[in-house]
Amino acid sequence: MSANIPLSLSELERIRLKARKRLPTSGTGSLVRRRLGHSLEFREHRAYQPGDDIRNVDWRASARYGLSTDYLVRAYEAEEQFCLLVGVDVRPTMLLPRDAPKLLFARWTLLCLAHIAAREDIKAAFVPLYGPPETRVEFAAGTAIVAAANRFAARLDQVAA
Repeated sequence: MSANIPLSLSELERIRLKARKRLPTSGTGSLVRRRLGHSLEFREHRAYQPGDDIRNVDWRASARYGLSTDYLVRAYEAEEQFCLLVGVDVRPTMLLPRDAPKLLFARWTLLCLAHIAAREDIKAAFVPLYGPPETRVEFAAGTAIVAAANRFAARLDQVAA
């Protein structure tokens, strides 16, 4: 069990795998979402609709399969990489109640999400909400996510006080 969170890393791994089974994903990456857009990967031909970019008309396919007034447009897949953004409220009320402060649960959640994001190789950012303007946002990717989350969690008590 990690000293910073109440769950063991094996429990976090079980949660990650269970969540991964429930998330519908397609494409090459673990959490890369594909949608219609601009890319190099061709998806399909579809009928031209007003407002479509004329540069995407496939003139040869239109001549082969359509009538003289029907045009076919090339549709491509655009890939988007997920980024985890964790915002933590750092107002003094997060230090209440004294026996089980809300900030402690926020820290546990932050660290659990960081471990899962590091395993999934998702970029992450940790943001203090309602903090003084000089507080920093932590950005990280890959294996550096857990270290960045630990630095951010260590600063939470100082910012909230």
